[in-house]
Parts: sequence; structure tokens; C-alpha cells
Amino acid sequence: MNKILVLIDKEYISFSITNNIDTENLNNTNVINTKNLKFTEEYIVENLELVAAFFQLLLIKNKISKAKIKNIEIAETILQLLKLLSNIEQVIFTEDKELNYTLSGLLLENHNLEKIECYSMPEILFYKFPNNTVNTRGEILFSSQFMKLNNIQTYSQLCNKEKIYIDNSINSCELDELMYFFKINRKLKKIIITNYSRKKILLIINMLRDNDFKKVNIIIIETNDLLDSIMKDINLFNKIEKKYNVNIKIKYSKEYMDKNKIKQLNIAMFRGIMLILIIIGLIIFGITKFTERKTNDHFDVNVKIINDKINKSVYNFGVEVNDSDKILTLSTCYDNADHRLVIHAKKIS
Repeated sequence: MNKILVLIDKEYISFSITNNIDTENLNNTNVINTKNLKFTEEYIVENLELVAAFFQLLLIKNKISKAKIKNIEIAETILQLLKLLSNIEQVIFTEDKELNYTLSGLLLENHNLEKIECYSMPEILFYKFPNNTVNTRGEILFSSQFMKLNNIQTYSQLCNKEKIYIDNSINSCELDELMYFFKINRKLKKIIITNYSRKKILLIINMLRDNDFKKVNIIIIETNDLLDSIMKDINLFNKIEKKYNVNIKIKYSKEYMDKNKIKQLNIAMFRGIMLILIIIGLIIFGITKFTERKTNDHFDVNVKIINDKINKSVYNFGVEVNDSDKILTLSTCYDNADHRLVIHAKKIS
């Protein structure tokens, strides 16, 4: 039966195994000191909800949200207790031992936890936690320059690295650890390549493809001695971007930018002038179309008014002409069907 010492300070509630306990007053709440609590592990297991309710009040009173577990041996009991303490958002395991599947599973079941710090845990369970929840401090021994350059020393760093640098040529050792990185990591967003070579970027693209990475930004650092090689592969970059859903950008050196400053300025001015001309052309086109439409609408209204008046009008009148020998009667009418004026003449004897 483990004897558990529970201490409360300004930030943490901590749990550890201790032998320095007066067994006569153990579990006696009448003499309990809220800053220095002592329980048997058996008592906590048998009275889990009662103990949790008591601790919840202490956590609220002291505004504590972090817990330390100093001994893996009592971790299973303490994690069952912490599941009932909604105030606890962070758990720290201070002992340098890997968490087993049972402990990792209990942590995974506790949805109140936002941060977990431990030495290490099984890889298969590590990936089940939300992003950046688990931080491991157990060092992994790597020999490649790639791992040293990117300061990757722990498993959590290996899994959560979002930006990496690839510098030197990739030998067999570099290749093995680089492949291991792409296999484990799922957070990568940016790759910065120095000492560019076509072989290097094709190798990286293949590893991104094989491990199903999407929308990774690849930045190539240009130097004077590599400028020609980079310029020759511009079309290759365009094909890679379309085929593999990545973005490739070239970061030019200061020397290159200074040499091409006037050229870039002229290009920028030309683009600016073209943009202004396009905007002016669109404005003129819009005004012209609006004016034409307004004129046409006005013309159509006038024509409609005239047609309505004509369709409603039928002219029919007669004029008599007296001549000594004959009398003529003239009459006119408007033919709506043929849109013409018809004149009729009739001789009256």
C-alpha cells in the first residue's frame, strides 16, 4: 500500500510517494492540513468521488490548474482522480520513465487536459492527442547534420516541427534520418533549402509525395554560385507546383536584388501603368454602355408612346369638290396593318 503525499503551492497540486507519514492520523480529515495532505492509495481508490470533491474545492479556492505526478508507480490512481477534477488542464510527469499504454489511455480519456509533459509515450498513442498537446523531453540520439541543424532532440520536436532547413548534401545517414522525419512528422509547413541542387529538390518532393504532405512552402535560397542552376530549373518548379500541390519560391540574395533593382522597378512601373490603363478603360466602357442603354431606353419609350397613339387613331374624313360638271368626295383612313395612309376618291353624278 503506497502512502501518497499531496502538496499544494501557488501553481501546482503535486502527488508523490512518501514514507514520512504518521500512520495514526493517516486519512483522518479532522487533523488534515490543506497544504500538506496525506492519503493511502487504497483510500483514494475506494473513495474516489469523495476525495475528488474535496480536492475540487481546494483547487477552486487556490486557483490551481496544473498537477505534478512525481512517481509513475502511483500515476494510474492519480490519473483516475484527475479525470474527476475539471480544473486541472495540465499534467506534468517529473520521473524520467516512459508512460505505458494504460497511463497514455487514461490521459487520452481526460478531455480537460490541454497540455501534457512527460519523458516519452508509445508512438501510436502520441498521434491520438490533439496538436501540440504532448511535449516529451526524452532525447533521441541522431547523428545527421539535418537533425542538429534543426535542433531536433526529442520525439515531440520530431513530430511537431513546422519549419526545417536542409543545407548540406544528403548522404546515406542524412537520407535515413530525413526519411524518418518525413514519416513521423505531420505538422510540416515550410522547407528552406540552401546549397540548391536539382537532385536535392527532387528527393524532397518524392518524400513529400510518399508521405502525403500537401501545401508545403519550399523556399530556395539563391547565392551567386548557384544562380544559373536555379534559373535553369524555373520551368521544373512550375511543373512540380502543379503536380504535387506545393509552393516553390526563390529568395534572391542582396547582390542579385541590387543588380536587378532598376529592371524590377521598370517592371513594377509597367505593371502599374497597365493596371491604371485597364481601370480607366473599364470605367470608360462602363460609362459608354450606361449612356447607350439609357438612350435606347428613352428612345424605346418614345416609340412606344407614338405607336400607342397611332394604333388608337383611325382617320376618316370626306371632302366634297364642286366642279361645274362633277362632284368628288375624298376620304382618308390609316391602315394599321400596313402602316399607311389610304385616300379614297368617289365621283358623284
